[in-house]
Amino acid sequence: MKRLDFYNGIEAVVFDFDDTLCDYTTAHNEACQILNSILAEEICDVERYWKRYAEHAPQLFKLHNKGEVSFQEYWRRRHSDILLELGWESEQANLLASCLNQRYMDHVYRILKLFPDVICYIEKIRSLRIKIGILTNGSFEFQHEKISALNLYGMVDRVQISGEAGVSKPHPKAFRKMMSTLCIGRASSVLMIGDSLEMDVLGAADFGWRSVLLDRKGLFEDPGCLKIRSLDELSPSKG
Repeated sequence: MKRLDFYNGIEAVVFDFDDTLCDYTTAHNEACQILNSILAEEICDVERYWKRYAEHAPQLFKLHNKGEVSFQEYWRRRHSDILLELGWESEQANLLASCLNQRYMDHVYRILKLFPDVICYIEKIRSLRIKIGILTNGSFEFQHEKISALNLYGMVDRVQISGEAGVSKPHPKAFRKMMSTLCIGRASSVLMIGDSLEMDVLGAADFGWRSVLLDRKGLFEDPGCLKIRSLDELSPSKG
């Protein structure tokens, strides 16, 4: 894939953020271990708690994507709803949910790291005079702090966070707004790179963008689209 002609007609490269540019999963898993110690003091069956969380949080996020709940409400209720189910009073459930979220964010900010291939790839793309954007779902505060901590604002032209933009991937409005902020007029001149087949690759492709699945962990055997394991495979160097 190390061919300059891959970028013919490309005016902008747009990245997803979590698990595309940064190793969010590792930071998330470590932060959850800290939450486990808090939950163990408050709740007898921590395993049951996380099992219910795994069922409930994705459903809440779908409601957020539909515009039925705000990101702040999703962020709080992913914990507080479960605590309410366990018999907690509303005020106490909200307080513990707030504590869990704050401890989680503090740890993620501290240990989050870019993947080793990111800076070199961005520098090569910039050398081709191609614009660079980040298109990410999440609360503005959380995503902004992570992006700032990794010094990415100075490396890219535009950052669009769903919590601020008011629309999330894979809704077409998210891709349309990103094109507008990058001052790009032709959809086929934008390349989307992300780790989510639904949110990034298919969402972008449906809007007319070119798209690449960045499958760093080899989770997709045959996704039906262009797949890479590292940004090095898309390096615009000759050869």
